[in-house]
Parts: sequence; C-alpha cells; structure tokens
Amino acid sequence: MRKPVKKILSVALAGSLLMSVFTGCSSGSQNVSYTVEQASTKEVMKVGEETVTLDEVYLFIIQCAYTFGMDKKSAEESEPTYRSMILEQLQSSKTKYQVALTANIEITEEDEKNIEEYVERYYKTFGEEVFDKYGISRDAIKQLFLETKYIEKLENKAKEDLTKDYKEEAEKEYGDKTFVSVDYALFPVTKTDAEGNDVEMSASEKEAVKVKAEEFRQRVAAGEDLKTLANEYGVEETTDTQRTFIGANQEDLDNVLKGLSNGDVPEVYEYSSGYMVMYMVNNNDTEYRNYFLESYASQKTDERYEVMQNAWLSAMNISDDDIIGDTWEKISIVEVAEYMEKNKVGE
Repeated sequence: MRKPVKKILSVALAGSLLMSVFTGCSSGSQNVSYTVEQASTKEVMKVGEETVTLDEVYLFIIQCAYTFGMDKKSAEESEPTYRSMILEQLQSSKTKYQVALTANIEITEEDEKNIEEYVERYYKTFGEEVFDKYGISRDAIKQLFLETKYIEKLENKAKEDLTKDYKEEAEKEYGDKTFVSVDYALFPVTKTDAEGNDVEMSASEKEAVKVKAEEFRQRVAAGEDLKTLANEYGVEETTDTQRTFIGANQEDLDNVLKGLSNGDVPEVYEYSSGYMVMYMVNNNDTEYRNYFLESYASQKTDERYEVMQNAWLSAMNISDDDIIGDTWEKISIVEVAEYMEKNKVGE
C-alpha cells in the first residue's frame, strides 16, 4: 500500500520539538522568487559536514505548510514556532543522514524506484509552479527523498538491532516465568461517609462483606459466571481480568496463583482493600507472555533510541555559528503560506 504524500516526509517533519535554537520573524506579501541556480547555491546553514542550501529550506517550509494546513493567518500567529520546528527538523534530518552514510546503509534498485515514484507523486500533489517559484529542481526533491530513505533505513536498522537485544534481555529475565490470566471480583471493605470520604468499615461490617464474598465464591465454584454474578452483587466496578506472572505480586498471592489449574476457584483472598474472589482462566497464558516480552523490548527500544538520537545531535555540536549570513533570518514562512493558500497548492 502506498503512503500518502503527507507521510512521505514524516522523518523530516514529525515528532516534538527538541529545543528552540534560532528564531526570527518575516512578513508575508513579498514578491519572492529564485532561479534554480540561485536557490541551489545559496548556503543557509551547516549541519556537521553538510551544507543546507536555500532550495532545501524552502522544501521543508512547503512540506510543513502542507502537513499542518498552514494559511497566512496561522503562519502569522505562529511563525516563531514553525520556524523553530523547521530548523530543528532540518538539523535532525541532516544529522541522521550523515550517521546513515557511516552505517553501511545500502540503497537498492527497489528503493530508487520508490523514490522516483515519490517524486512523481510530489509533483502531482504540489504542481510545478511552487517549485519553480522557489528555485527547487527535480534533483533537489529527489535528493530529499533519497536522504529520507537513508534515514528510514537507519532508524529501522537501529531499532531492529535494539529490539533484538532487548528481546534477549526480556527472555533471560522473564522467559521462565509462568504467565496467568485470572478473573477476579473484589468486595471492598471501605465505604463513603457523609462528607463523601472513603473510610474503613467496622469489624462487623467487614465480616458481613466476607460472608457475602464467600457466598459469591461458592456460586462461581459451582459453575456460575463470575462477571455476570458481579452485576448481581454490585461489585461490577471492582471486577476485571488480571493478566500477570508468578513473581509480580505479593508472595502470598503468588503462592495461591501458582497452585491453580484452569477453572479453579481458590478460597476468598483477603486483600488490603477487600476480599477477592478469583477464577483461573488460563494458568499458562502464552499469548500474554509473548505480548509482555514484545512490549518490554519495544518500550526499552524506544527509550534507548531516543538517547541515541540525542547523542547524534550532540555530536554535531550545533550552534549559532552554523547559520550562514542572514538568509535564514530573512526567509518568510508567512510568504510561503500566503502563496500556497492563494494558489491552492496541494489541494
């Protein structure tokens, strides 16, 4: 399935802001236009060993305006925010591209074919006029998609490697655990006082609750459905299915769980907040086990990848000195948004 154009450059214009490095404002309604020669040779900033030219900057602005549905009014109201975002995404993308070039990333014939298709669709979406106006050549658009493909492959490879490592870690730490699925109904031993506060019940009240829970347990043990009975006994709000593993709970509760077969209903369990009736649904929940291990690896991968990205950016030593001259400061995001709105670019 082909991705929509709005998602093609998600690497370049996605995610939250990292930090605001440079800001500036420019007004709209300017008669701005450049030749390909002017835009492709005008240096705007450095990012590591890469030089960003004016045509690349305008490509990012056009994509930003399209992605966020920017018109003149919204651009005027939020130009500093858009400016910071575009700058940071330019820096982030160029940084990742350079990392990708050193990571043995290969571009296949299939990748090149896809890039050509992306370029064709890009022209169909935006039309030639907006690119002609800002001096953006077909080669510049193709290069942006090539860099985006490098970044996509870098991120996929990094995450695949991390996920593999964290799956092994998860398997080592949790692989021998017994995962279970248990239906439970909790009979609370608290009540609401006249002021609306939760207060603990008296000893006699607790005893009455325990008797009720025991009656409930016997009916479940006799074959009645726990969740259906919960409605009858008024404990539906404290009834659910718990998927867990032996070793994740209080020791006495784990001791109860690990001795149960499917369909077993143990004695009423006295919990800190009430009396719990349990029904063992699955004492070897391999589906949940696999989900747990995958989730563990996925969460760890996301956390570690964020650290890696920040390390890549830090290694570039990005600073104010990376801006070349005053071109970046003079570029008007409002002007681009106004032009695209008036000419219905991307609609």
